[in-house]
Amino acid sequence: MSAYSIMNTKIVTIIIPVYNARSTLQRCVDSVINQTYRSWNLILVDDGSVDGSDKLCDEYVKKDARILVIHQPNRGVSVARNVGLENAKGEFVTFIDSDDYVDKLYLEHLCSRDADYIVSGMQDMPEGHATTLKDGFYKDDEMGIILSREINSILFKSPWCKLYRMIIIRNAHLMFDSKIRFGEDSLFNLQYLDNCNSLACVNTPDYKYFIPTSVGKYYIEHEQYRYILYKKVQAYKVLEMNKKVRNKYYLEQEFHDLTTRLFIGELMKKFSTKNRKEFLYTFRCCSEIKYINPLKGGRLYALILKLIQQRHCIIAFYLLRFVYPLSLIGSKRII
Repeated sequence: MSAYSIMNTKIVTIIIPVYNARSTLQRCVDSVINQTYRSWNLILVDDGSVDGSDKLCDEYVKKDARILVIHQPNRGVSVARNVGLENAKGEFVTFIDSDDYVDKLYLEHLCSRDADYIVSGMQDMPEGHATTLKDGFYKDDEMGIILSREINSILFKSPWCKLYRMIIIRNAHLMFDSKIRFGEDSLFNLQYLDNCNSLACVNTPDYKYFIPTSVGKYYIEHEQYRYILYKKVQAYKVLEMNKKVRNKYYLEQEFHDLTTRLFIGELMKKFSTKNRKEFLYTFRCCSEIKYINPLKGGRLYALILKLIQQRHCIIAFYLLRFVYPLSLIGSKRII
């Protein structure tokens, strides 16, 4: 029996959270049904859709016995993924976003490897730029080497284009943190990797990723910002200690991205002093801001970060709320 035939006997559970995705859901689910690898089951978690996505999910259940739909009130993507995990029956699990789709060889390529964490490549759509990793298998201390080199890649931060072993998720009681609006997926990956003993990379860009266009998906508020900073540092330090991961830019990049999204929320309150006390509280109490590189970004952005790190938070607040918006006049940039 070939290695592929052996792997084809292992069931993969695919989880797709669905929220008002009527325009893209058919493309997404059809790409799953068309997989050359046949040993899969699909869980569609309808997260309170009101655009007809829920009815489309029900139609697919009638077409294919491998498809299950779970309807729930809108509770967010993390809860939807967790509900999927609670109902997963496969040995491995993978996630697909409802506005994305996968090549027909997606599962076949992933299942050609056997490891605790199997990651393939992705392709930005519609531009077509591919992000991949070199084929390889890494175990124990070797994991620290590959993670030290590649952990900043989107491939190690997203929940898609990979296989997770369900027994690890269950034994470690892993879940997506429903308190987090942005970055919950990279936190889940940090926590999962800490429980892995092997990792495999597949050099195929089979996952087709569409960058979200809604500004609402890009900003976070202060309470979340403070919570995420703490959780990310905690999880990375554990991985650093247990897997000997050494990447001085990981926390810097993560926090730069998070701070940018916080600033987007601040710019939505431009020319106002609303919530000034919360802004000051955030940057006066968060020791994690030391990881942010103040030299990244435009001059004004970098100046604001530098002022925050120097504890000149009031000046930074007024620059962000009253001066920064003027720099965006006539520009298509959101920050």
